[in-house]
Amino acid sequence: MSTAPPPVPTAPPPMPEEGNERSCLKVGCCACGALLLLAVLLVGGGAWSMYSKVKGYTQEAPMELPLIQVDDAQREEVRQRWAAYQQSAQAGDAAEIELTSDEINMLISDSEQLSGKMHVEIVDDVFNVDCSVPLDEVPGFGGRYFNGRVGFEASTPSPGDLELTLVSLDIPGIDVPPEFISEMRKQDLVGQMRAQDPNLRDALDKIEELVVADGKVRLVLNSN
Repeated sequence: MSTAPPPVPTAPPPMPEEGNERSCLKVGCCACGALLLLAVLLVGGGAWSMYSKVKGYTQEAPMELPLIQVDDAQREEVRQRWAAYQQSAQAGDAAEIELTSDEINMLISDSEQLSGKMHVEIVDDVFNVDCSVPLDEVPGFGGRYFNGRVGFEASTPSPGDLELTLVSLDIPGIDVPPEFISEMRKQDLVGQMRAQDPNLRDALDKIEELVVADGKVRLVLNSN
């Protein structure tokens, strides 16, 4: 009997369509969604020779993530700002929004797709995400989770050209070897996102500038 691991997909499993709201969320919280896809790429984009090692970096139970505590007035202000940004983006107009870690976490808590799976902390110019991602759709990883903290830097050298650079990977109870992180840095995360989701590809093309600095994310979209 063959002992080879089951085939591992070279792209993340398809994400369910959720209409315009989902599409706009993927534009505005592109960095957040990228981290979820990166967690899948950790097991989906590597070679078969890394199968056993990568599976050892997953867990059988989800990780509890921090809960954001904000008053109703603050939450409503962020929702209104986000709704205005969504409206401009959906209309094809230029749009700009700046969000702190807490404000991003508020939006995450409002999203059925992301709530309970990720928590953001921006330190200087590094976007850190604590994530607990179920891997049921990845062959050979059913019932397992990717739990850990992923840090990356984001930049836009030119309009529509988003670059994400993996900075750190921390998994509770596991000493992740530097060579593994180096291998993951070779993954073309944005390219995988573009190939996997045409709607997201169009959204990425609209990004004029994405800046992570001073504990905030600033996202600027160009008009159609």
